Amino acid sequence: MIEYRHYESGKTTVVTTECALCGTPIRDQQGIQDHLPSCPAREIYAERGALRDGGPDPERVRAAIAFHEADETPTLAADGGPEVSR
Repeated sequence: MIEYRHYESGKTTVVTTECALCGTPIRDQQGIQDHLPSCPAREIYAERGALRDGGPDPERVRAAIAFHEADETPTLAADGGPEVSR
């Protein structure tokens, strides 16, 4: 999603607020170029012919996003705090 931001100085900026491929929100101070290398749907859209006939299979894209989200679940230590790598 693209958002136009207008400032009192008269300046207008165009900001990407979420990834068009996977729907992940893009934080302020982060650009789409920072997100794309780790985008879970990027490889599916990059396949040869992926954008023909309406794009890749939506179920396959949703499965890739769900797998990515499940893979990023933080591990909790036995005391309930975050696991720390040493």
